[in-house]
Amino acid sequence: MTYEDKTYGVPYYAGGRVANWRKDVAASVGAKTPPKTYQELTATLDKIQKKQGDKFSAWYQPTRDWYAAMSFVYDAGGAIATESGGQWKASLSSPESLKGLKEFKNVVDSYMHGDKTKDESDRYIVYGQGKSAMIFAAAWEGATSEDPKNDKTGKLKGNLENFVMPGPSGKNMPVFLGGSDLAVPVKSDAQALAAEWINAFTGSSGQKGLMAKGNLPNNKTDLATLKNDPATAVPATAAESNWFVPMAPGWGQVEKAQILQTMLQSIGTGKKSVEAAANEADAAIDKVINTK
Repeated sequence: MTYEDKTYGVPYYAGGRVANWRKDVAASVGAKTPPKTYQELTATLDKIQKKQGDKFSAWYQPTRDWYAAMSFVYDAGGAIATESGGQWKASLSSPESLKGLKEFKNVVDSYMHGDKTKDESDRYIVYGQGKSAMIFAAAWEGATSEDPKNDKTGKLKGNLENFVMPGPSGKNMPVFLGGSDLAVPVKSDAQALAAEWINAFTGSSGQKGLMAKGNLPNNKTDLATLKNDPATAVPATAAESNWFVPMAPGWGQVEKAQILQTMLQSIGTGKKSVEAAANEADAAIDKVINTK
């Protein structure tokens, strides 16, 4: 909520992303605890995929899910775009970004045996159908999948486990932090009262109420307390390593045009090479990212 050193609003709460897998499927190939490294994860997924066959997704990863894909990009040291001298320039075709995109494609090619044109909007529903062993998703999705109305297997309740997603870099995977913010409209005729309300709502007592409902707080001090509770340690730890979209004036136009989703679908379906798709996305982003 800060742009060019000026505060425009206050963070309200946050939601992060974690890995979630089926303990029974993992145990069937000898994995009794969550993986600590990316190499451990992929080794287990390779065994699961081999055992379950090509009609099963060891990792259900929707191709158009740019939140997950960009985590690979940032983990590899890349970025969607970089700023210099007040101007933004797309950087998906940089060597670092390409490295991340290629690993994302490797995941989709190796473990995703569903529709390669889908986004993540119904991932929790697909996961509940029992045709996949793992997702990398918003922290609430696993619990929603095991809800009786979504669990078509009757086996998911108490059988799903969140864990911090390890990155190929050897560090925890950087995750996108979503959430909401509160701001006072310029035309408000009760700005002082609105500011007072925001202060109460986003302060420590207000945050305690939100945390009790399973949300991540808007500050690192409160976040640290969640790491000490087994029920919230995974999302709280995962949230410490994070990335966010470029704070560029034209970013809204980038999202509206679905440039990242189009690039990822081209990569995932094999319609274009990673390099060609990234170059095309960079050109499209550069046309609008500096537009005010």
